[in-house]
Amino acid sequence: MNKSVVSITCCPDYKRDAVRQAVEKAIGVLPGTDALFSTGTTVLLKPNLLSASQPPENAVNTHHAIIRGVADYCIKRGCRVLIGDSCGSLSPGSTRRALEVSQAVEAAGESGADIVNFDTAPFRKVAVAGGKVLEEVNIAGAVLDADVVITLPKLKTHGLTLLTGAVKNQFGTVPGRHKKEIHIRAPKPAKLSEAVVDVFSAARPHLAVMDATVAMEGNGPAGGRPREVGLMLSSCDPVALDAVAGAIIGYRPDQIATTTFAAARGLGNGQLKNIQVRGLPLERVRVTDFRRPSAGRRKLLWHIVPSSLSRYLIGNFGNSHPVILHERCTRCRECIVNCPAGALEMQEGRVSFRSKRCIGCYCCSEACPRAAIEFRSRGLSRIVPFG
Repeated sequence: MNKSVVSITCCPDYKRDAVRQAVEKAIGVLPGTDALFSTGTTVLLKPNLLSASQPPENAVNTHHAIIRGVADYCIKRGCRVLIGDSCGSLSPGSTRRALEVSQAVEAAGESGADIVNFDTAPFRKVAVAGGKVLEEVNIAGAVLDADVVITLPKLKTHGLTLLTGAVKNQFGTVPGRHKKEIHIRAPKPAKLSEAVVDVFSAARPHLAVMDATVAMEGNGPAGGRPREVGLMLSSCDPVALDAVAGAIIGYRPDQIATTTFAAARGLGNGQLKNIQVRGLPLERVRVTDFRRPSAGRRKLLWHIVPSSLSRYLIGNFGNSHPVILHERCTRCRECIVNCPAGALEMQEGRVSFRSKRCIGCYCCSEACPRAAIEFRSRGLSRIVPFG
């Protein structure tokens, strides 16, 4: 396989000029990108709009300045631009609110782009060639019909998959409740990562531009802390981009299951030796003290021991479990609505957790607007050393 190219560019803040210059530089150094943009081309921008309640400064969603900057870049070259997503919540109207709260609607208006709500717009069933979990998947029609798809992930940790990157960002091309169905079919970390790669293969973008100006560390993708990194990453190989992004925050590419699985299927380069970095050198931008998810160290057991033993240990000792922080909880019921397995309920005015039903999918934590749910390990990381 030929080497993939990933650009690392300085983007110190979200001021319009700084973002414009970073986008021009980040995309401009990539080979072949000129062919993506021409008059009349329809470009779909797919940001990461996980939350319908978190303001831009919380670093949960792709920042609207990055959305606007990439939209400006495309429109300047004569393209028609659409901005679309399906957020992480299943509550009615949540994606509409996410588009508004994240200021994606405002960014679209300033640039002359159009908004597409994947939850309410048409979708189509797509066959997944070589799917490991899914034989077919519902994908937003706007994604399938666009001439060019650009994914705009946020650099964030993730308690289940360790990294929220370009590969996982495409999970949001699946509308609303259909994501819940995938979680039920893929209840364990390895299987969910394979399902995420199935979706990625069916909605594979042409270009990835990562918002790493302010990242999220700790218990991402919704409960972590903003961390200034001051970068923008770009690549026509989203798998390679994730490998480099993970390396910046302290992960080897083989520690990120979505990167490993996608590379194994030939969907991109997952090894740093097969990636050419342009712009800032990787060694100069590594963040050595980037905080990892507290429940994340056990996630790679399936890479270390035979699968039968892995299933036994995880099932009996290693599952993370949700802990309700009642002092933060506002009883909004978002966690209950978004739990695919029905493991949460209201009892005596408080959210209660039924452990036997929990599949450890993190949907409740992602949906909680107050970061009132934490996942904590039952102690397997003390039995088997990871990472």
